[in-house]
Amino acid sequence: MSILLLSIASYDICKNNEHVAQLTFLKTSFRVGESISGMIDFSKSTIPCYQVSFFLESNEVIEVPFAVKNKATTSKLARRVVDEHHEFCLNTKKTFLKLTFPVAATPDFVTSVGEYH
Repeated sequence: MSILLLSIASYDICKNNEHVAQLTFLKTSFRVGESISGMIDFSKSTIPCYQVSFFLESNEVIEVPFAVKNKATTSKLARRVVDEHHEFCLNTKKTFLKLTFPVAATPDFVTSVGEYH
């Protein structure tokens, strides 16, 4: 008999200290090509939620001496959305999301010039 140990991660989503939802992922790390699945639970919500939007993005940080443009412009150019999920959820108790980590995506790395996440 084998036992499967999952590293579940749950996050409470609040607005002005009022509970909106709980976001749960069954895993905390993912490989390139895997799907990121999660559940959004609104059952204990104290304020309504009308729509949810999730973005899976990559982010590149270039160190100041190597950046051609200023930090604000560079960070805008270095952010890339690779998948997204939008859903209207008013009067919904639970819903699910699935974002796909593209096979061609670059995993995290760090160099002396910058970082890629």
